[in-house]
Amino acid sequence: MYVILVTGFYSVDSAIEAIKHGASDYLCKPLDYPRLLKALDDIAESFTKSLHVRDLEAELLDTLQFHGIVGRSAAMLEVFDLAKKISRHYTNVLISGPTGCGKELVAHALRQMSPVAQARFAVCNWNGKGWNVTAAKLQRDDPWTGGVLKAEE
Repeated sequence: MYVILVTGFYSVDSAIEAIKHGASDYLCKPLDYPRLLKALDDIAESFTKSLHVRDLEAELLDTLQFHGIVGRSAAMLEVFDLAKKISRHYTNVLISGPTGCGKELVAHALRQMSPVAQARFAVCNWNGKGWNVTAAKLQRDDPWTGGVLKAEE
């Protein structure tokens, strides 16, 4: 919000207080119209800049966001690219990586882009189960009916 305080009772204390609370300018009566016009022009310019910054931020976020994942590093852009290529196919995908790197987010993004996006989906967290359960033991039910990842016992 932009505020220009106009008063007939000028004091330095009230001017300081008004600026501290967010007033754009502090004008005394009788009004100096060129100064008022300058203050209004400054507010209009500031408002236009803030709109432009907001638009640029939204555009940047659109470019750097991939199904809820935000990243701009070369590695993340490579992950996004690979996910786009993989998602078109009916195939199993094993996503691995250290804790907290976003494996589940990538899994959800892949699912959203896949041909079976509306089918059932289960996330399997193998943490603590060890990797003696190999990717070969993972199987998928019929993807046409909405398969779910599961492990053979």
